[in-house]
Amino acid sequence: MKTKNQKIIFLISIIVFLAFSPNSVQSDDTSCTQNLINTLFSNAPSNIVLCTGESGYTSSDNTWSYIGICKDSVTLESLSITSVTLNSNSLQSNLLSCFTSLTQLTLTNLSFDQDAFGSGSATNVALNTCSFKNQLISSNGNSISPTTTKFFMKINDQLNLPQLNLKTIKNLKSFELVHDITVQVNNYVTYINDLVPNETDFELLTLTSNEIPSFDNIKASDLFFNLVKASMVPSFDNFNTLNSVIGFYFNFNFDSDSEIDFPTSFSLATNIEELTLTGQLKKPTATLSLPPNTIKLTIADSPNFNIDGVFPLLLPNSLTTITISNLGLTNLPTFPQNIQSIYFENNDLIQSSSNLPDLSSYSNLKKVSFVNCGYTGSIPQSYCEYSDINLTKNNLQNSVPQCLVCYMDETYNSFSFNNNPSLTIGSCEPGSIIPNLSYDDNTKILALTGQNLGNVGPTIIGNGQQFQVVTPQSSFTLVWDESTYGTIPDTIQMYFGKDVFTLATRVLTPSIQTIKKSNSNFTFSGSNFSYNKDDIQIIVSKYQCIITLVQFNTIECYFDKKLPIGQDISATIQNVKPPTSVVVHFTVNTLYDTTTIVKFCPTDCNIGSGWGRCSSTTGECLCTTYYTGDSCSIPSPFLSSVSSTTIKGGLVNLYGWFGNVSHSDLSIRIGELNCVVHFTDNFFSNCTIGPGNGTVSVTLTQNGYVWTGYNKFHFIEPSYKCPKNCSNHGVCNDLIGQCKCNSGWGGCACNSYIPPTTSEASSSSHEISSPTVSIPQSNTTINETIGSALINNQQTTFEISILSLLELDFENNIINIYNLTNQWSTATINNSTYTFQQSIQESCLITYTIQQINTPTELEYAGLNLELEKDSIKISVLIQNYTFSSALNQLQLRLESSVYSNNTESFDNECNNKDSEAEMDGIDKNQLLNFVLLSKNNKILNAVFVNRIMSDSRQTFITNTIISNKTTSNNKYSIVIGLNLPHCTHECFIDPNFSLLVDSHFNKCQPNGRPVWVLYVSIFVPCTFFVIAAIAWGIIFRKYRTSILIKCYEHKESLNNLTRKNKDYIYMPNR
Repeated sequence: MKTKNQKIIFLISIIVFLAFSPNSVQSDDTSCTQNLINTLFSNAPSNIVLCTGESGYTSSDNTWSYIGICKDSVTLESLSITSVTLNSNSLQSNLLSCFTSLTQLTLTNLSFDQDAFGSGSATNVALNTCSFKNQLISSNGNSISPTTTKFFMKINDQLNLPQLNLKTIKNLKSFELVHDITVQVNNYVTYINDLVPNETDFELLTLTSNEIPSFDNIKASDLFFNLVKASMVPSFDNFNTLNSVIGFYFNFNFDSDSEIDFPTSFSLATNIEELTLTGQLKKPTATLSLPPNTIKLTIADSPNFNIDGVFPLLLPNSLTTITISNLGLTNLPTFPQNIQSIYFENNDLIQSSSNLPDLSSYSNLKKVSFVNCGYTGSIPQSYCEYSDINLTKNNLQNSVPQCLVCYMDETYNSFSFNNNPSLTIGSCEPGSIIPNLSYDDNTKILALTGQNLGNVGPTIIGNGQQFQVVTPQSSFTLVWDESTYGTIPDTIQMYFGKDVFTLATRVLTPSIQTIKKSNSNFTFSGSNFSYNKDDIQIIVSKYQCIITLVQFNTIECYFDKKLPIGQDISATIQNVKPPTSVVVHFTVNTLYDTTTIVKFCPTDCNIGSGWGRCSSTTGECLCTTYYTGDSCSIPSPFLSSVSSTTIKGGLVNLYGWFGNVSHSDLSIRIGELNCVVHFTDNFFSNCTIGPGNGTVSVTLTQNGYVWTGYNKFHFIEPSYKCPKNCSNHGVCNDLIGQCKCNSGWGGCACNSYIPPTTSEASSSSHEISSPTVSIPQSNTTINETIGSALINNQQTTFEISILSLLELDFENNIINIYNLTNQWSTATINNSTYTFQQSIQESCLITYTIQQINTPTELEYAGLNLELEKDSIKISVLIQNYTFSSALNQLQLRLESSVYSNNTESFDNECNNKDSEAEMDGIDKNQLLNFVLLSKNNKILNAVFVNRIMSDSRQTFITNTIISNKTTSNNKYSIVIGLNLPHCTHECFIDPNFSLLVDSHFNKCQPNGRPVWVLYVSIFVPCTFFVIAAIAWGIIFRKYRTSILIKCYEHKESLNNLTRKNKDYIYMPNR
């Protein structure tokens, strides 16, 4: 037990000793510091504190102080000793050799014996206002200790170092002897070069003197030589001894502020790579040479060092950096091709050009500085490739390029553009940075290209991989490390400037989530877009949206053409960057300025087959007229044209769409009769019907689907009545109900008499008393803005125009209405023909033509031969590619005929004033010819329609409807007529005998009684329906001569005004 207790006590003693031994034993550094302080100062404390910290220790009389910084409690790392005045006690060599790890020794106002730094001193020594008692740092043949690598001294008058043998500093890596600019110095060090070859290897050597020493055997990376207070210009021959100096920095000034010649001996210093000259050089008389291997050149503060403003030095091809300040240059020199950095300051460089120079030919150039150089104009885009720019104190204008603004305060400093009053820095605008990313699966290389990408390769967020610069701002590469980061994802993120960008590593299918419309501008929000406008293509209807901004999640674009109006206009988006992505179909609401949340359909609506598309507004399928159902898979039959039979019945041909399904259950009913089906395929069927008459409807029933075409079938009568039985002045063609008038008679009822010529009248047995009077002349104009024809005669104006195109359902409810007024654009004007056009929907084009018939013409249309008299007007309407909302729907084209009094004064025509009247009972669905009369002031507008058109190049029957007749608030009377068109699939050509007759029972308002005069103009209007809607136009009248094409009906009131004996005759003047 006793032995055990003894062991425990022994262990405790060891632990206590180890714990407290540092405080009980004084370290070597403490003893060394104590000895040093005791030697220098008489009032040193007996117990020195080694580690004082930054606060240090100050003597009781405030005459000296010291600071000791330790790396642990016993090891001194840094020692600073300061005497308020120059201490007379000198520091001896043995006082510094005892420190074990001293790295920094700073001494101020102390004196030193020679060889005080001969051994064991600190790694770095700094002497401030010190003095050497023996005027030597080291004794003859000795040097500063090899353990010291850096030695710093300031020159002052108490230094007491008249000369310095360079062998003294041969072991140092850095020696600096500098001038204390805060004090007056009268004595400078003279350097004695006692070096032998290969004895020195300075990293930094700074010498200050008033004379130039020999630099033989001085090997230095950087040598700074300050030539100060020279009473006369010294010889520069010693500069040819700079054989082992790489960087030479020469600063010079003289008491007399004299200028010196450029030291030509520099040209012999073949090892110099960096040369800096600061001081006043004389104006040279010829171009001078630099050290042949100069890489960096700096010349400053020599305003006369130029030859008429031109830089006077030949720049060697090795030069990469040039810094020029205040040389009085007015022209920028030509730089070597390998130049990398250009710095010019305080030179008025605008003699050759006031704009910043184009430096794009220097492919290695990275840094550019033109400070206070007088430049104006804009900053060139080529400056984007420079990683460092300083353009302060110029008069630059406009805006800093986005390539610089977007990286401000990261790569570039906003202060670099200060003091340019007319220059705007601005902010980084959306769309300025345009990155494109591609990935090679074989090489695993990510290639980043584009515009305004910065000068430093971006870093991928998440894994820290950084792109390498190929070309600043535009090209970078990175090898994807698959072993570390796995398979590359579809998207990666990285910073450009201050913003995070999401980039796709392969072409992705765009996805749209919302669509915002504002006038013609659209914003699409979603994902998988791009940053390059050329990558994304958005087409609405057939028009491409012009992209102004595209980012990964946003696209902004506008249309420069008018879009079709609707809630679900077809649209597509595609990334066309090879390999192109799939085409994404959606719809756009062009009706309102609103934001639409895009909805998706549960099926693809058979869009690949062309049977339907998905409505982005409702998320439901929009089927073509050929199909119906939730997924547009059920055929919906309809008819586009039906042939007619006689009243005896017979074979009926039906064209349209019967579907790509079995037709075994197809039934066709015409009126009340069943039509026996013989054959049916997708687009055609025929059947046989029994006797019937009139105009009736056609009904198809198939697969539970019913389609009805109202009044689409007409039983051909064996004969049709002619108007007024041709007034006994012509022959009736009862096959169509059209009059063929005898010679001297005209009009559709042959009740307008056309008088013979003078020779004919003299030989004629028919006598007509015809006083010689003037007929009031009509004049026709075309309103190209609204597409109407105006016929003016005295105080009366007739106007004919096309109002609108309507889509009606099977109950005649309006599904879509397209206002055609004021929408026409003039396509061509050829001789006597006007052609207008406008587009509706996505692909429907309406063409409207007005043509003057200059010679008598016979037209064949839909099995009818129609005659047009000379000077009549033909109006045509062509509708192409109309898309129906449903197979059950049909079109109705509405035309307006109106009459009103104009502002023409007719004081001698008051006897003809008469209110507006109309006769509309000529609209009959069972007749081939329909007509309407509109009259005012004894002038009559006569309109005739043929109830037959060509639908998809086949004859079919149509009807006409009076929509309205009314007098407006401005006393304008109008009639609106609707042409009920079939459900045409490809082409519906309407070419009826639609004629407008202007007729005037004109009384010569005089007391002697004059006969009634008739003024006549005929207008023929064929109306064409492809898949576009149509255009209308006008009428021309000629003085002394008119012709009658059609007069289907005579207003009873007009006949009462005739003064001739035969009141069925209408007298016409000689032609």
